[in-house]
Amino acid sequence: MLAGRQETGQTDTSVLTEERPGPRLLLGGRSWRVTFVDWTRKRVFVEQADSGGIAKWTSGGITGLSYALTRAMREVLLGADPPVSLTRRAQASLAEWREDEAPGIVHPGGRW
Repeated sequence: MLAGRQETGQTDTSVLTEERPGPRLLLGGRSWRVTFVDWTRKRVFVEQADSGGIAKWTSGGITGLSYALTRAMREVLLGADPPVSLTRRAQASLAEWREDEAPGIVHPGGRW
């Protein structure tokens, strides 16, 4: 993605093809409005928007992740604080995952 001549990052192409109103992308803590997509060169031109972007990552699940990473994920779901600063939105999402999803996929005394 490019804002003028500055590269802002990368995103999943499905974000560009889904029908949705308003700014499309959330990347680097900022919302971005798509102004042009050059499919041939695989470039997306964006301009900063006030709010309303979405983030999306495509994943086939946890297949292929290292043991250390999956154990760290498990510990965070069980309540450990990750060693990074989290946005309010990330904190809310993590709290929701811990409450709604974690009980069905991790157990303090077992494996997942």
